[in-house]
Amino acid sequence: MQLFDKWFAKQCKKAWDNDANSCGMKSATPAPMTEDQCISKGDIMEGRQSYTLRMQPATGGTIIQVTHYDENQREWEKDLYVINDNADLGQEIKSILVQYRLKHN
Repeated sequence: MQLFDKWFAKQCKKAWDNDANSCGMKSATPAPMTEDQCISKGDIMEGRQSYTLRMQPATGGTIIQVTHYDENQREWEKDLYVINDNADLGQEIKSILVQYRLKHN
């Protein structure tokens, strides 16, 4: 019976770690996740048909990452942009999104 208990405990830990990773939490044994798996089940938008915009502050500006799924190549495409602190953040983001949409139509 101890063999089953050890196996069951291991499976529970693996499931717990995978759930923690999908919520963006750190765990002792991180599992690789795809973009599609990171989208919550209650999300209204379809994961592979939408764009993901991520912003991160950096020294002297802001880093913007725009991601979408390319059906032809069957992989996630990620583009990085850097916005200088001296620029208008709203206008730059608008410009990036319009250019990105036109480029990846």
